[in-house]
Amino acid sequence: MKLLTVVSCLAVAACGTDSNSGTMPAAADSLVIGAGADEFGLKVNRERLGRYPLNAGICEPMLRLTPGFDLEPLLAHAWEYRGDNTYRFALLTSARFHDGRPLDAASVKFTLDQGIRDRTQYSFLDDSSVRVVDDTTLDIRPAKPNLRLLDQMAHLSYGTIASGTKARDHPVCTGPFRFSEYVPRSHLSVERNDAYWGEKTRLSRITFRFIPDDNTRALALKAGNVDLIFDVNRSIVSNLKETDGIRVVVSPPGAVILMYIATRGTAPHTAMADPLVRRAVALALDRRSLVRQVMEGYATEIATVNPPSVLGNFAAMVKGIPYDPARARYLLDSAGWKSIGRGTRRKADHNRRSGSTTASPTFAAENCSLTASYRMRKRGVRVPTARPC
Repeated sequence: MKLLTVVSCLAVAACGTDSNSGTMPAAADSLVIGAGADEFGLKVNRERLGRYPLNAGICEPMLRLTPGFDLEPLLAHAWEYRGDNTYRFALLTSARFHDGRPLDAASVKFTLDQGIRDRTQYSFLDDSSVRVVDDTTLDIRPAKPNLRLLDQMAHLSYGTIASGTKARDHPVCTGPFRFSEYVPRSHLSVERNDAYWGEKTRLSRITFRFIPDDNTRALALKAGNVDLIFDVNRSIVSNLKETDGIRVVVSPPGAVILMYIATRGTAPHTAMADPLVRRAVALALDRRSLVRQVMEGYATEIATVNPPSVLGNFAAMVKGIPYDPARARYLLDSAGWKSIGRGTRRKADHNRRSGSTTASPTFAAENCSLTASYRMRKRGVRVPTARPC
């Protein structure tokens, strides 16, 4: 079960014109970006250097999503469903890797096979799923039916790497930027790919400086040590807006905060297996107050597991659960959870600490998760809250 809020991304840029003013530290055709923590040191991300979770413009997947969440060609200029759960992709002949080799189907298979081995793919692929038809054509057949395969092929985890190369050390891809340097927990640098097959970038270099602390990142922007920061903590937005030479940009809502509720716990952690209790939790969550007070207006309520724009007109068919604390209390009473005071309920055959929540994504969810837990407790639902994964 998932309870949802969708959040906007905040980006802040320095707009000064000379280094003495404390802004624009980089050359005119280069950029220094203050990123968050370096997550490429995690085992799950070591082979995704410069691809995910930080996209440095080095690698490209076969497809991409438009701002309106439509699919359009990238490295694959055409695709079709051929029946039997199989999709065929035709690759560009104009794209080349940074080492000069032409893009080929063997490299796409190399990339997808690596994700299968590392368990970083999300498309039900196995060792027999990817078949090279010829140099520029390949078939993908998931091990299970997967109607979202095309959408997933736009994910940066599937950014194509040249076969035989070591992505963890020096990713060789087809993107508008080439890998330059990676210093763990310090920075990642990329340089313009002058031989890029598509529209050339105007920037000659981008350096991503890893600055985990939100306040330190903001101070680096104010001091002119970086040109831009993103995923800005809402608590410092007002201060940045009032700073001369700094511009705050708010994206349309994109990331979704999900609160997952475990329904298959082992005794004594089985309370959430009861649909009445799950419904009570959903009814006790005041999403509107979370949006206004915790997210400070940089979010909106939704009833879908993705931003509603992904579903288009069909999003209106998904009905959410209203905020109704009285109904939540009634359902808990009906399920045998009796109030024992201080916002706590107990059932004879259950440990009172019988549920847990985990919120995602991390940059916005922790306060929402803690606040939701507190407010549900006021309605008689006591839920210990885990730190976001």
